[in-house]
Amino acid sequence: MAMPSGLCWAVLLVSLLASPGLGCDYSLESCGAHADGDILLGMLLPFHAKVDNLQSRTEPTSFNCTEFDSTTFVRSLVVIHSIEAVNAAGFLPGVRLGYIACDTCGHGAKAIQATQLLLSVNGTGPRSCDYSQFRPRVKAIIGSRFSEESIAVARLLGLYLVPQVSSTSSAEILSDKLSFPAFLRTIPSDVHQTRALARLVAHHGWDWVGVVSGDDEYGRAALQSFLANAAEQRVCVAFHEVLPHYLGHEDGRRRVREVAGRIRHSEAQVVLLILKPELVEQLFRELVPFGVNRTWIASDSWAVYQPLTQLAGINQLGDIFGFSFVTGRIPGFEEFLRRLQPRPGEENRFLEEYLRRRGPDDDALLGEVGSGPAYSTQLAVWAVAHALRSLLRCNATACPGPRDFRPWELLRELKRVNFTLDDRRFYFDESGDSVNGYDLIYWARNGTGRRFQVVGKYHLAEREVEVDRSLIQWSTPNGEVPVSHCSQPCPPGTAKKVSNIFCCYNCTPCVEGTYSNSSNADDCAPCPSGTWSLAGSAACRARDESYLRWDEAYAVAMLACGALGLAVLLAILGLFLAHRHTPAVKVAGGPLCYAMLAALAASFGSVALFIGRPDPYACQVRQPLYGLSFTLCVSCILVKAFRTYLAFLFDLGVQQRLKKLYRPGAILLLLTAVQGAICAFWLIFDGPRVEHLTAEQSMTVLVQCVEGSNVGFGIMLSYIGLLAFACFMLAFKSRKIPHWYNETGYIIFSMLVYLFVWVCFVPVYVTRSQQRAAVQASAILASNYGVVCCHLLPKCYFVLFKRAQNTPEAYQRKVRESIVSLDASALSGSLACSARSLDFGLVRHGPPALRYGRRYSH
Repeated sequence: MAMPSGLCWAVLLVSLLASPGLGCDYSLESCGAHADGDILLGMLLPFHAKVDNLQSRTEPTSFNCTEFDSTTFVRSLVVIHSIEAVNAAGFLPGVRLGYIACDTCGHGAKAIQATQLLLSVNGTGPRSCDYSQFRPRVKAIIGSRFSEESIAVARLLGLYLVPQVSSTSSAEILSDKLSFPAFLRTIPSDVHQTRALARLVAHHGWDWVGVVSGDDEYGRAALQSFLANAAEQRVCVAFHEVLPHYLGHEDGRRRVREVAGRIRHSEAQVVLLILKPELVEQLFRELVPFGVNRTWIASDSWAVYQPLTQLAGINQLGDIFGFSFVTGRIPGFEEFLRRLQPRPGEENRFLEEYLRRRGPDDDALLGEVGSGPAYSTQLAVWAVAHALRSLLRCNATACPGPRDFRPWELLRELKRVNFTLDDRRFYFDESGDSVNGYDLIYWARNGTGRRFQVVGKYHLAEREVEVDRSLIQWSTPNGEVPVSHCSQPCPPGTAKKVSNIFCCYNCTPCVEGTYSNSSNADDCAPCPSGTWSLAGSAACRARDESYLRWDEAYAVAMLACGALGLAVLLAILGLFLAHRHTPAVKVAGGPLCYAMLAALAASFGSVALFIGRPDPYACQVRQPLYGLSFTLCVSCILVKAFRTYLAFLFDLGVQQRLKKLYRPGAILLLLTAVQGAICAFWLIFDGPRVEHLTAEQSMTVLVQCVEGSNVGFGIMLSYIGLLAFACFMLAFKSRKIPHWYNETGYIIFSMLVYLFVWVCFVPVYVTRSQQRAAVQASAILASNYGVVCCHLLPKCYFVLFKRAQNTPEAYQRKVRESIVSLDASALSGSLACSARSLDFGLVRHGPPALRYGRRYSH
C-alpha cells in the first residue's frame, strides 16, 4: 500500500533532521568497532552501562557513556569470533562478512541514535519514501542486550524491515509481529521464562515470594506475566518493589536502600529479582553487611552475570538460582579470548578500553565461555549466515546472488532458516522466537565466590522443571530445602482457613467427626460410617465402649464382696438351722430369719447384674430384683420391730387393737406386693433400658442402663426407705425394753446404716453419671452388709459363744427377771401397775419370749 503523502513528508522530515547537514557524524567508523567486509552486520550492545547526567540533559548534545561493561564486551567478542568462524569455514564462498559495533549505553534514546547511524547510506539517512529500495550497508543487526533498548530500536527497524536478531531481549511484547515485524531472537519469550520461574518456585514448595522488578518495559511485562503464572501455581507475592531501570536515576540509590530494608524485614525467604545486573549488584551490596540470607531467583538478565560472582560477601547471601538460555559449545572461543588482539583491518576502541582498564590478562573474560547468552549470540550470527547462504544462492564454490540486496529480502530468508548446531535443531517460530528451553543455573560456592552450575532444565513443550537436587548444596543449617510460607504448614488434624489471600491462612482443628490425614489440607473430611474422631484428629476409628468390665479391679472387688456376703449368709443359714430350737434363733424371728437370708442372698446376687456390658434384659431385671429382695428383707425387720413394740406396749387397749394387725405372713406379702406393683408399673410405662452416651470430645461410648422414668426409680427406692424409717421409729420407741429381749438396738443401727448409705447414694448417683452402675452396686453391698453385720451376726455370736445362756431354762429365767424388774423404780405408778396386772393371755399367740415369760411370771 502506498504511503499517504503527508505521512511520507513527515518521515522525510525526521530523516532530514537526523541528516549530516545538521552536524551528525554518520560515518560507520564512528561507532567504536568495525571490520570491513562484503556484507556488514551491525551490533547494538551496551558496552557502557549508563549515560551520565541523563536527567539533567536539557539540550540534544552528545551522550556521555560511563561504566564499561565487560559482560557485554564478551558478547561482542562472541559475534566477532562467530563472524570469523563463518568466514574461515567458507560457509559463504567468495563472500566475507564484516561488522560494525555501536554502543547503546543501556538507554533507548542512545540505541536509536546508534541505529540511525547503522542505517545510514553514504553518510546520510534514507531520503525516499519508498523504503522497499532502501539498501544500507548494514544488512542485519545483532542486539540489543536489554529489552527496553530492543523495543525502541525494533520500532524503528520495523519501518524499514531491517532484520534485528537479539540473543538476550526476552520481553513478551517483542513477539508481537504487528508491532515488531523485523524482530527475531534466538531465545524464548519471557512468557516461557516467567512460567519457568513460577514452576521452579512451586517445585520447591515456596508459596510466599518477594518480587523486585525494574520500571522498564521488560520489568513491567515480566512482572505481570510472573504474577499470572504464579497464581496458577498457587504462589503468592509477599511484596513487590520497583527500582528505576536507569542507573543514573536521582532516586536510584535511595530506592535501593529502601528495597533492601523491605527484603530484610519480610518473612519471605525467596526473592525474585527481575532487574538488570547492575541494580542487582547495588542491592546485594546493601544486604551483605546485614548478613541477609535468602534464596534468590534470577531473571535471565543476570542469571549468568559473571562479575557478580566475585562480589565481596556473595556467599553470605544464600542460594541463587536462575534460568539461562540453553548453553552449548563455542568452538575455539576460549583460545580466541586468550590471544585477544585487533586483527589486521579491524578497529575496536572497546577492546582498547578493556585492555587499558584490565591489563593484558584476559582470564576475567573466560567465565562467559559456554554461557547461555554467549551461545545464543553465536546462534544469532549463524542464523544470519544461513539466511545469507539461502538469499545469495550459495553452493560449494560460490554465492552468485547479488551482494547489494535489500534488508527485507534477508528478513524473509531469516524467518525460514532451519539448521542444526551442536546436534540441536534451530528455527524461528511464527512469533520470531526460538523454541529452545532453559537451563537451570545454580550459583555454587567456589572459594569466596560463586561459579555457574547447570542443575536442571525447563522444557517448553512439557512446561515442567527438571531439577537434579543432588547437585545443590543448600545454605540452610540442616542442608535441607529452605521453606518460604506466609503461614506455617498445617499439620494433620487441621485444615487451612484462608485469611486474605490463599497463601495466608490459619490452621483450624478439624471438628469432631472430621479428620485430615495430610499436611496443608484444604478441608477436613467427614469420618466414614461407624467411626468417629475427636477435634483435631488425623484419623477416624471406632469408638471404645465404656462400662464396668468384669476384669476391672473395682468390679472384681465388688464381686468378691458379693461372694463373701453369700458365703456369710450360707454360714448363718447353716448355723440357724443347726440351732433352730434354741431361744436365740426363735427370738431372732424363727422363720422370718430364713426369709431375710433369702432376700439378702437375692440382693447380693443382683450386684452381678451391674457388671459387664449392659443388655436390655439385665437392665430390666437388676433394679426390680434388688427392690423386691431388699423390700422383703426390710419387711421382715419391720415385722420384728412391730412385734417387739407390740409385746411391750402397756396400754392394753391399744395393744389389743394393734394385735389384730400383727399377721407376719400377710404383712410380708402385702409390703412386698406393693413394691412389686411399683416395679411393674415402672417397667410397663418407662422401664430401664440400654443407652449409648457419648460425651463431648470423647472417643468413648458410655454403654449403661438408664432407669427410664426417674420417678419410678425414685418411688422404688423411697418405698424401701419408708419401710426402713418405719422400722427405725418402731425400734426407737421400743429401745427401753428389757435388756435380754432387746433387739431394737440392732434394728436401729442396721436401718441407720441403710438410710445413711442411700442418702449419700442419691447425690453421688446424680453427679457421677459414668459410674452409676458401680455406685449403686456399692450402695447395695453396703446396705446388705449393714443388715448382716448389725442384725444377724450378733445373733450368731450369741449362738456360738453364749451357749450356756442359750437354753430354754436360762432364757426363761432372764426374761422373768427382766419383766419383774419393771416396777415402780423403773416405771411410773400407772405403768408399773399395768405391768404387774398384765394379762399375758393377750400375747399367748405372740412371740416365744412372751410365752416363756408368762409361765414364769405366775
